[in-house]
Amino acid sequence: MDPRSARSDAESIWVNRVPEPRVGATRVHLDLRLADADPAAVLAAGARSVREPVDKAHWWVLADPEGNEFCAFPPPTTG
Repeated sequence: MDPRSARSDAESIWVNRVPEPRVGATRVHLDLRLADADPAAVLAAGARSVREPVDKAHWWVLADPEGNEFCAFPPPTTG
């Protein structure tokens, strides 16, 4: 499904695959708020883990299939 066809007024972001390899440094860094307490769904979609949460760095650092890193934060805790 093309995310641009979603029937929602919410902001959206998506990632498209391109045939060209990355040349040079990554120009954008994304932070992702996970829907679940862990990044299992993102990993199943093709990301790889670069760093697990540790100490005060309570988020994962993940990379897309081309090695572009992004941070993945667990959902906010309630209570």
